[in-house]
Amino acid sequence: MDADLAALDDDVFETLGGDEDTTEATDLDVESDPEIERAAEGVVVPKRSYCERCQYFTDPPDVACENPGTTIHELTDVTHFRVSNCPVVADRGVGAPNE
Repeated sequence: MDADLAALDDDVFETLGGDEDTTEATDLDVESDPEIERAAEGVVVPKRSYCERCQYFTDPPDVACENPGTTIHELTDVTHFRVSNCPVVADRGVGAPNE
């Protein structure tokens, strides 16, 4: 039985036949993303598509951005952050970096 578990540990997702999520953050179409909205201070973005895939996002359990000047203000719901001064969001055409 241990041999069976070792084989599963090699590539669980291949064994289960699940598809790997290959969507890169840069592949997202921001203009048609209905989850992005402007807020009074900053913008509200899907955390999985933006923050959690960003090189500046801290490792858990911390929730912060290490990009100078960028702020993650709050978790607005279980899937969105309100952020400001994020150059990644600005580069994708959602708002100015100082929002």
